[in-house]
Amino acid sequence: EEIEFRFFTDPATRSPALESGEADVMGEIPPQDAVRLKESPDFRIEAVAIPGASLMFFLNSARPPLDDLKVRQALLYGADRRAIVSAVFRDTSPVACGPLAAVTFGYDPSVCQYYPYDPGRAQALLEEAGWKDTNGDNIRDKGGQPLALDVYLMGWGYVPQIGELLADQWARLGVRTNLQMVSYSEALKIAQENGHHVMPFALFSSDPDILRRFFSSGSNFNWSRVNDPQMDEWLTEGARVSDRAQRAKLYSQVQQRVMENALVLPIRDYVNLNGVNNRVQGLRYDAQGWFPWLIDVSVK
Repeated sequence: EEIEFRFFTDPATRSPALESGEADVMGEIPPQDAVRLKESPDFRIEAVAIPGASLMFFLNSARPPLDDLKVRQALLYGADRRAIVSAVFRDTSPVACGPLAAVTFGYDPSVCQYYPYDPGRAQALLEEAGWKDTNGDNIRDKGGQPLALDVYLMGWGYVPQIGELLADQWARLGVRTNLQMVSYSEALKIAQENGHHVMPFALFSSDPDILRRFFSSGSNFNWSRVNDPQMDEWLTEGARVSDRAQRAKLYSQVQQRVMENALVLPIRDYVNLNGVNNRVQGLRYDAQGWFPWLIDVSVK
């Protein structure tokens, strides 16, 4: 017998390959197919939570109008993340509460207290920040300028669908969003030139030091443009020390600071939806959640 690894880069081909018998195990099954396969007597879905950073939309705190904390907070209060996850991911992924996925060491569950969906609170914050609809066009304005955001999206991870839903939700607040699809290399260039208001990203890691990639002042992926010496100190210390309790406390402080300052809009924690033929038994997965360990696998 032999094991053959094949790569199905088109998500639409993964479930058909599994159901036709072309494959016995298939990772990253699309959510709509996973829901259907759960009802099949011949297949099962093994959902593996992925540690690291959640899928989050970075809010550029260095570019007006997002240099105003109240505006950033309003965007978070005005985003119905549960509805987005339900619509796009068919409730196969948990709603993210903060910048770190819940299965990652150092995750602080208390960040879930921040920014429950509250469009009334979002409206009030925008009013307090001086953004009002003065000309009746349903877009808030201030000093003759509309409340408009440049939102750059990439084609991975159902980001385009999320972007469309966010644009609709924010439009109800009186916020205009200019959605633009870009490549990864284009996104890097836009971020480097500080040309974005909002842009999503995610990275996977079994260690909370992944937060340093996003929230350290000098990081290339500091797309929120945060410059916080205290947070830099926590992140540096977290990477230096080995005591787990001490590290957990430091990363808790980082997560709290990120959410207090509304630097990101967390959307969902990643889950790898593996479709498995019921003939296959004994599957386990690596610490990062993407690759199956086959040492104990049997096929009936």
